[in-house]
Order: sequence, then C-alpha cells, then structure tokens
Amino acid sequence: MNKYSTYVQTGKAQTWNCEFCNNANSIQVEAEEVPKTETVSYILEAAPVKEAPMTQGAKEESKKPDTSLPTDISIVYCIDISGSMNGYRLEAVKKTIRAQIKEMKEVYPDRKVGLVTFSDDVKVIGDGTKEIVAVSK
Repeated sequence: MNKYSTYVQTGKAQTWNCEFCNNANSIQVEAEEVPKTETVSYILEAAPVKEAPMTQGAKEESKKPDTSLPTDISIVYCIDISGSMNGYRLEAVKKTIRAQIKEMKEVYPDRKVGLVTFSDDVKVIGDGTKEIVAVSK
C-alpha cells in the first residue's frame, strides 16, 4: 500500500486492490496504519503449512519425518520490529515463530535457525551464539 491506495470497508471486512496487479486483497488496517508517504510496501503472507511426510507405519504423535528430505538446512527469520509492528502484530509474529521453532526442534532437530531484525537499521542476531551485527544505512 502507499498513500494513494484506497480500500473498501464492508462491515468488518476490508479489501484493498493492489495498484500493481489489481488483485483484491483482504486486509486488516487501522486508520493510523494507512501509509502517508510515497513508499510502496508489499505485505507477504506465510507459505501454506505442509506436513512433513510420515514414514511408513509412523504414529502421528511421534512425527517422524521422511528421511529422504534434507534436515540440515538453515532457517533465517527476518522480522520487522519497527513502530508499525508494536502491539499485537509483533506478538503474533513472536508466537508463530516460537511454535515453528518448537516443532522444528521435535521434527528436524538438526536444522539451524537464525534471526535478523530490522527497523531504522538491520541487526543480524544470527543463532545467538555470537555478537549482534548492526548494519546501518
């Protein structure tokens, strides 16, 4: 959205038509969240959750992953911690990431996780074992 964007409110539902592709998007924005600058931001949503294939005869509660899938990959979370994320938005992101990390620990214990945060600057936190690296403009 940008400062020229418009959205339609019908009851509690809000719809914004993308100026680029004209796709109708269901949104949840408060009046103070509507952009007031020329900046164009694209809001991406998480990929659909896909359960790891279970091995033959595995019980659901044991969640044994298919060993043919790579397990030693790295996951890097890039999190917007700017003022627009204050409150419930940032808390929802944190809750979701905690749940994903908990599940990865159980299903794929060899996966590595890293963290990058951004606001006015970018901070590479990494896996938490080394110094935080701040990247400025």
